[in-house]
Amino acid sequence: MQLEEGMILSYWLYLDPMFLFNMNNVDWDTLEFIGEREVAATLQIWVQPEGGEWVMLKDLSLLELMDLSPTALEKNTCSLADYAGKKVKVAFRYVGIDGNTMFIDAVGVGYPSLEDVSYMDPFSTLYWGFERGTSLTGLGAAIAQYPVYAPLTWTNMSYIEGATFSWKYCDPITAEFVTDDNPDELVVTYVPELNVSLFPFSFHDRGLAITTVDDESIGDSAIPVFGYNSNADRYWLNYSLNGEEPIDGIYSKLEGIANVLFPS
Repeated sequence: MQLEEGMILSYWLYLDPMFLFNMNNVDWDTLEFIGEREVAATLQIWVQPEGGEWVMLKDLSLLELMDLSPTALEKNTCSLADYAGKKVKVAFRYVGIDGNTMFIDAVGVGYPSLEDVSYMDPFSTLYWGFERGTSLTGLGAAIAQYPVYAPLTWTNMSYIEGATFSWKYCDPITAEFVTDDNPDELVVTYVPELNVSLFPFSFHDRGLAITTVDDESIGDSAIPVFGYNSNADRYWLNYSLNGEEPIDGIYSKLEGIANVLFPS
């Protein structure tokens, strides 16, 4: 195959960590090894450039294999950057005494898949909440809002061996889209624009709905059931005392809110 700049090797691997060791010195009554554990299997990846010799590209150590410990086939990648522009052959070599230890499938060479790219938002991210009106309607879009005059950090959570990363974002001064080539994080400081009610999560992406009730005696058509507004105390007072006036020492009042949010 002809390698182009940026191409990588990808493969799906399943292994059983138990059989990475020689099982002949196990006390099956206590399930303990007798003496030192003996490594029984490793996995090697080899590459041969056209007209050249086979070279071991990677020898997965026992620690690497133990860290994988999948419950099913999982995707892995390996860099081929040193062979860009060349025709190569790729081989996997199992080194061990038990052929049922590992299973490899879907071996391919190409550009990194975007499905493996992810990043973490700044911890201070808030999302638009209620409209500023008597209906307390949830705003119809998942729009994030960030603190101003303070550095905000987006963190790259991706690991694709041999890949390079860049960020594209709106410059807070010029409002033009610009790029940043820091592979690990993006740090931006914004200036004020809007002031709206906010949530620490995007309820549009969590399968959540905003629930309100109306109360004719109060005259409020949108009292949040799992929240608080200026009439919440009066609503819960009426709810618990059936409209009667509270007597000193005998009444109900909202002292705190515990919202339990179940993901969809």
